Amino acid sequence: MWMLSLGLERVPGQFDTSGGDHRWDSTAYFLGGMCGMAALFLAMFGGARWCIARVPASAINLPSRTAHAYWTAAERREAFNDVLASGLEAAGAAMIMVIATGVVLSGLTATGTIVPGGWVLAAVLVFSLAAVLGSCVYIFARTRVPKDP
Repeated sequence: MWMLSLGLERVPGQFDTSGGDHRWDSTAYFLGGMCGMAALFLAMFGGARWCIARVPASAINLPSRTAHAYWTAAERREAFNDVLASGLEAAGAAMIMVIATGVVLSGLTATGTIVPGGWVLAAVLVFSLAAVLGSCVYIFARTRVPKDP
């Protein structure tokens, strides 16, 4: 809504590593693509909790038979689903943050408020990749089978 309220006809659609814009798109085209990607990530990662609960135990792939037997047991399955869904939701939130940041930077650049330096784009990407990696580490650490199951 914020970008539409600016009344801009065109916005930067792509930035290079130095922060310069490579391509300008119509605002409708740009927002359509960004909202479409955000909706896709929201459906994929936001719907993970619902989908994971419906996956049969036989379809779950874990690194060992012991881990599979431990985590797919009826008394632990809900905890496994929660750990996996929480990690995926965090990764999805990080990806949506990248999209939102791209929209804000494009709007600010188009109005002449700022021209993002390469460090801004790099910082956003590093933060989001760290969040995705952190969610993977969280899942791996939380799904280890205890020594005395």
